[in-house]
This record gives sequence, C-alpha cells and structure tokens, in this order.
Amino acid sequence: MLEAFTTGNFDVYDEVLAPDFVDHDPQSPFAGARRGPQLMRATAILYRTAFPDLVVVIEAQYEAGDVIITRWTVSGTQTGGLPGLPPTRKRVAVSGVQIDRFKDDTIVESWRYWDTLGMLQQLGAVPTPRAPTD
Repeated sequence: MLEAFTTGNFDVYDEVLAPDFVDHDPQSPFAGARRGPQLMRATAILYRTAFPDLVVVIEAQYEAGDVIITRWTVSGTQTGGLPGLPPTRKRVAVSGVQIDRFKDDTIVESWRYWDTLGMLQQLGAVPTPRAPTD
C-alpha cells in the first residue's frame, strides 16, 4: 500500500483495501469523512501533489497474526501546496510507523504515526527549538 505513494498507481488501493477500510491517521484531513479505497486515494493524491518526487522507503516490516507493522521513511520536495501551507520548495525526510490489520487478504484498518512536527519544521512552518545559551 505504501508503494502507491511512490509510484502514483492509486488503483492498487482497490485491490488491497476493504470497501469499508478505516484509516486511523490522526493527521489525515480525510479520516472520519471517508472510508474505503477512496480515503487512501485522496490522502495519496494530496501528498503526491505537494511532493511530486515523493519516495517511500520501507525500513522494516514485522508480522503478527493478522497485523503487519511497517517502519518507513518518506522524502520529497514540497513544490505543491498542503492545507494551510503554500509550496516551500524545501526537501523533507520524515519517518513513521504504520500498522495494518488484514481480513481475507485485504487491509481493513490502518494506524499511522509519523513525524508531522518534524516535517513542518523542515518546511519552515514551525520553528525548530534551539538549545538555551549560557
């Protein structure tokens, strides 16, 4: 599923996500408003539009029963706008973890936790804390 962010092939969501798929990403502007493959398609389009050169690297994966946990890093240059943030032309690298729960070979739920603050700091939208000077 993460590969679609890199390739831009959003049709894969119709194959791997259940029709009633639920996304629990607290940073998603679409979570709660949409369900199913169209939810991830809208999310991927938002970020691929903002970061057209976006690349996802899967750092590690772990399986436990009906759950797969993926640790990933994304990088890209923000040449398109994000909600409330015009293009900055800055390059970012952001890490995160995704937990996918499967049923009948499709993903029915995902939880994603990623360094949103770090991304906003790299884009200059939020100040980076400085160590106090003595």
